[in-house]
Amino acid sequence: MNDGGERMERIDKLLSATGRWSRKEVKELVRQGRVLADGRTVQKPEEKADSAAVCLTVDGAEVDCAPFVYVMLYKPAGLLSATEDKNQPTVLDLLPPELKKRGLFPVGRLDKDTTGLLLLTDDGALAHELLSPKKHVDKVTGRRWRGAWTAGTWPPWLPVWCWGTGRSAFPPVWSLWRMDQPAWLPCGRASTTR
Repeated sequence: MNDGGERMERIDKLLSATGRWSRKEVKELVRQGRVLADGRTVQKPEEKADSAAVCLTVDGAEVDCAPFVYVMLYKPAGLLSATEDKNQPTVLDLLPPELKKRGLFPVGRLDKDTTGLLLLTDDGALAHELLSPKKHVDKVTGRRWRGAWTAGTWPPWLPVWCWGTGRSAFPPVWSLWRMDQPAWLPCGRASTTR
């Protein structure tokens, strides 16, 4: 442990930020001698440690005190891509209690009946980098169907996904595939005024 580092944080804060214990519970764990920092018993909950370098253990089990959490979740149909809803279940309802306490949120969204990979995090700066239109981060989306390729197969839904705000934007790239015939169709740039 070091007293002069930039990343120095109180041990009770580090442990409670994991979502597994409250600060009051951490204080009790420290009082009982169950918390170790780099192999040394923590004497006071307000002791500080370098959050990026310290190895904290509680009851012999190492605790991950990473400042941010990233969860790649395969969203099933029927759940909202939201942090809370009074009437319907959300993707956060799938998380264990300790992750629910971390303040995770979905980066982007998928419609309720859509399935797919969804990033959940508590890293607001990363979410902004990925979602901000000014950052031009390409997104890839796909659609699968059975049947023949025809001119009428995709135009009705393609414009729904390829629209802008009157400014140059990078819309999603669509991956269109049939069961027996994979293909990629770039969506192109869109500048539809709404």
